[in-house]
Amino acid sequence: MKTLPILLTSSLLICCVTRTAWPQAEGIQIRPQKFSTEQTSRVIVNYAGALQTGVTYRATVRGDKLFGLSLVPAPHILEHQAVLLEWANLNDFASLKRHDSRRRQIVFTVVADEPRRMTDRRWNRTVDCWILLVD
Repeated sequence: MKTLPILLTSSLLICCVTRTAWPQAEGIQIRPQKFSTEQTSRVIVNYAGALQTGVTYRATVRGDKLFGLSLVPAPHILEHQAVLLEWANLNDFASLKRHDSRRRQIVFTVVADEPRRMTDRRWNRTVDCWILLVD
């Protein structure tokens, strides 16, 4: 039995053709497969202090015993805001969990940016990040 992948780009259909016997055409079965429209290539932006949802950044970070993992330089914030960076998959990277002050390069994506109003003049902003690569 041989399985041949087929991609029909004009109709956006991916199928697998399975043949029970190679020379016999009557043994052909076609099974549709899941098609993902997720973009596989990303543009990586050098981090310069501003964070935006959906953007992938290359940045320098350092471990901090009090604040966990900190970006260098710190994110630009308005005077009436406080920013908390949440690293969703930090536990997957043992080298970053040590909280040493050594600087490292990482590639990460900002998954969510949620501002919450605390008072008339005070906002808390939580930025959820997903680490993709540690250099």
